[in-house]
Amino acid sequence: MAFLSAGILAGFMWVAIGMMILLFIGTIILQIFLSRMKNPWAGLILPGFIFGFIFLLCTMAPDFSTALLLFGKGNIPTAIYLIVYFFFRKRKKKSALAS
Repeated sequence: MAFLSAGILAGFMWVAIGMMILLFIGTIILQIFLSRMKNPWAGLILPGFIFGFIFLLCTMAPDFSTALLLFGKGNIPTAIYLIVYFFFRKRKKKSALAS
Protein backbone atom coordinates (compact mmCIF):
# COMPACT_ATOMS: atom_id res chain seq x y z
CA MET A 1 0.00 0.00 0.00
CA ALA A 2 1.52 3.29 -1.09
CA PHE A 3 1.25 6.32 1.16
CA LEU A 4 1.18 9.87 -0.13
CA SER A 5 4.10 12.02 0.84
CA ALA A 6 3.65 14.97 3.17
CA GLY A 7 4.27 17.42 0.33
CA ILE A 8 1.44 16.02 -1.77
CA LEU A 9 -0.92 16.04 1.20
CA ALA A 10 0.03 19.65 1.97
CA GLY A 11 -0.65 20.55 -1.66
CA PHE A 12 -4.09 18.93 -1.50
CA MET A 13 -4.78 20.84 1.71
CA TRP A 14 -3.95 24.20 0.08
CA VAL A 15 -6.08 23.37 -2.94
CA ALA A 16 -9.00 22.45 -0.67
CA ILE A 17 -8.61 25.66 1.35
CA GLY A 18 -8.47 27.70 -1.86
CA MET A 19 -11.61 26.04 -3.18
CA MET A 20 -13.46 26.73 0.08
CA ILE A 21 -12.43 30.39 -0.04
CA LEU A 22 -13.61 30.68 -3.65
CA LEU A 23 -16.89 28.99 -2.75
CA PHE A 24 -17.43 31.39 0.15
CA ILE A 25 -16.65 34.43 -2.03
CA GLY A 26 -19.05 33.09 -4.66
CA THR A 27 -21.82 32.70 -2.10
CA ILE A 28 -21.20 36.25 -0.83
CA ILE A 29 -21.59 37.53 -4.42
CA LEU A 30 -24.77 35.44 -4.77
CA GLN A 31 -26.05 36.86 -1.47
CA ILE A 32 -25.42 40.42 -2.72
CA PHE A 33 -27.33 39.63 -5.91
CA LEU A 34 -30.24 38.07 -4.01
CA SER A 35 -30.36 40.94 -1.51
CA ARG A 36 -30.66 43.52 -4.28
CA MET A 37 -33.64 41.81 -5.89
CA LYS A 38 -37.09 43.34 -5.77
CA ASN A 39 -38.46 40.49 -3.67
CA PRO A 40 -37.29 41.01 -0.04
CA TRP A 41 -37.52 37.28 0.73
CA ALA A 42 -34.97 36.29 -1.93
CA GLY A 43 -32.07 37.56 0.18
CA LEU A 44 -33.05 35.30 3.06
CA ILE A 45 -32.58 32.07 1.08
CA LEU A 46 -28.88 31.53 1.88
CA PRO A 47 -29.06 32.45 5.60
CA GLY A 48 -32.06 30.17 6.03
CA PHE A 49 -30.38 27.30 4.24
CA ILE A 50 -27.16 27.63 6.25
CA PHE A 51 -29.09 27.99 9.52
CA GLY A 52 -31.14 24.89 8.75
CA PHE A 53 -28.05 22.88 7.82
CA ILE A 54 -26.23 23.87 11.02
CA PHE A 55 -29.35 23.10 13.06
CA LEU A 56 -29.48 19.65 11.48
CA LEU A 57 -25.82 19.04 12.37
CA CYS A 58 -26.41 20.17 15.96
CA THR A 59 -29.22 17.67 16.45
CA MET A 60 -26.73 14.88 15.73
CA ALA A 61 -24.27 16.09 18.39
CA PRO A 62 -23.60 13.65 21.26
CA ASP A 63 -24.11 16.20 24.06
CA PHE A 64 -25.43 19.71 24.66
CA SER A 65 -22.06 21.48 24.92
CA THR A 66 -20.93 20.07 21.58
CA ALA A 67 -24.24 21.07 20.01
CA LEU A 68 -23.90 24.59 21.40
CA LEU A 69 -20.34 24.86 20.10
CA LEU A 70 -21.37 23.64 16.64
CA PHE A 71 -24.32 26.01 16.62
CA GLY A 72 -22.18 29.01 17.57
CA LYS A 73 -19.33 28.32 15.16
CA GLY A 74 -21.55 27.13 12.36
CA ASN A 75 -23.74 30.20 12.27
CA ILE A 76 -20.90 32.61 11.55
CA PRO A 77 -21.68 32.39 7.79
CA THR A 78 -25.38 32.93 8.59
CA ALA A 79 -24.50 36.11 10.46
CA ILE A 80 -22.32 37.30 7.57
CA TYR A 81 -25.10 36.65 5.04
CA LEU A 82 -27.61 38.49 7.24
CA ILE A 83 -25.27 41.48 7.59
CA VAL A 84 -24.91 41.61 3.79
CA TYR A 85 -28.69 41.28 3.40
CA PHE A 86 -29.56 44.09 5.82
CA PHE A 87 -26.81 46.35 4.44
CA PHE A 88 -28.03 46.09 0.85
CA ARG A 89 -31.73 46.23 1.76
CA LYS A 90 -31.09 49.41 3.76
CA ARG A 91 -29.20 50.94 0.80
CA LYS A 92 -32.02 49.96 -1.53
CA LYS A 93 -34.63 51.60 0.71
CA LYS A 94 -32.55 54.78 0.98
CA SER A 95 -32.14 55.00 -2.79
CA ALA A 96 -35.86 54.38 -3.31
CA LEU A 97 -36.74 57.20 -0.89
CA ALA A 98 -34.26 59.59 -2.53
CA SER A 99 -35.76 59.03 -5.99
